[in-house]
Amino acid sequence: METRHSKICDMAIVGGGLMGIAVAHFLKSLGCESVVVLEKEFVGYGASGRNAGFLLAGMAEPYSRLVVGMGHDSAKSLLQATLENHELIAEAIKQNNILCDYRRSGSFHLSVSDVESSELADSVDLLQRDGFKAEYFDKPGIKSKLGFGDYEGGFYFPLDGSLDPYAFVSGLSNDIEILENFEVMEIAKDDGMIEIRGPRSTVKSEMAILATNAYSPLLDSHFKELIFPVRGQMLATAKMINHSPKIAPSYANFGYDYFRQLTEWEPKRTANYGIQHYAWMGINAKEAENVAFAKEVIAVLPEFLDRPNVLGIGEVGLHKNTKNEVCTLLELIELSAKRNEQILFHTPHLADKYQGTRM
Repeated sequence: METRHSKICDMAIVGGGLMGIAVAHFLKSLGCESVVVLEKEFVGYGASGRNAGFLLAGMAEPYSRLVVGMGHDSAKSLLQATLENHELIAEAIKQNNILCDYRRSGSFHLSVSDVESSELADSVDLLQRDGFKAEYFDKPGIKSKLGFGDYEGGFYFPLDGSLDPYAFVSGLSNDIEILENFEVMEIAKDDGMIEIRGPRSTVKSEMAILATNAYSPLLDSHFKELIFPVRGQMLATAKMINHSPKIAPSYANFGYDYFRQLTEWEPKRTANYGIQHYAWMGINAKEAENVAFAKEVIAVLPEFLDRPNVLGIGEVGLHKNTKNEVCTLLELIELSAKRNEQILFHTPHLADKYQGTRM
C-alpha cells in the first residue's frame, strides 16, 4: 500500500511563477511564516521565466485611450499603481540582493502611422499634465534616438525598466518553502481545512491561493470560461555573460507593429546577449472570431514571412471551435500551402482537448 505524506501549513499557494512567489514573499514580510508554494515543475518554469522582462507602467493601451475609457482619475490611479508595483520590485531586488540585470532605462512606445503618432502625442500631453515624466519624439527624433527602424514617432517613458525574469523569480524564492515537482491532482475541503492532493503527498492548509494563470481552469471548473491563454512564450537557451543591451526596451502597441517588433527590434536586442532570435507569425484564435480584423492581419503576413528570423505561420488553431474561427484557420492554411510555409498548430482552448480536435 502506498504511503502518503502530509504537510500542514497556514497558506498553500499553487503555482511557482511570478505571482505565486511574489504572494508568498509579501505574505512572509507581513508575518505569515507558514507558507508553502506548490509547483508542478520548477520555479519560473512557465511564462514567468520566458518573457522579455519589460517593466512597463500602465496598460498596453495608450494613456489617452485609458483616460477616455476609464475617466481621468481612474486612469491616473491605475498608472500610479503600476509605478508603485515597480518600486516594490526594485525594493525586493535590493533587499534580497537578487542578481537579475535590473535596470531602469526607460522604454519607447512606437508608432507606424500618423494616427498612432497623434494618439501617442496626446498621451504624452496628458501624462505631463498629470505630473508624469514623458517625452514625445517625431519621426527624425525617434530614429535618432533608436538608431534603427522607420517609425513615424514615439514617446519615451523614463520610469520603465527591464530585468532577467527567470533570475528575478528564482532570487525572490530563496527564503520560501517550495515543493517542486508537485502536480496538483485534487483540491477539496476536509474538516475545515483545504486539502491539496499530489501523486505522493498531501498538503493541508487554512487557506489556498491559485496563482496558476491560464492553468486555473484545469484545477477549478469555475474558471473554465473566464481565463484563456492568449499570448505566446519565448525560450532563451543561453546568453553571453556581461553582455547587455545598449538601449532601452521598445514596445510597439498596435498589431501591425507587433510583427515589426518581432522581426526588427527583437533580433537586435537579443543579439546583444549573443542569442539568435526566431519567431512565428500568425493570428491568435481568440481574435479570429472578428473575421474582418483577421483578414486584415492575414493580408499583411506575407510582408513578414520572408524575414530571415521568421520560421513560418503560427501559432494558429482554434479557441472555441466556432464557424468564424474555422474560416480564419482555413485562410491561414491556404496561405501556408500557397507559399509553401511551415505552419505551427495548437489544440483548441477547450477543457476537453480530445473532443475539441474531433469537431
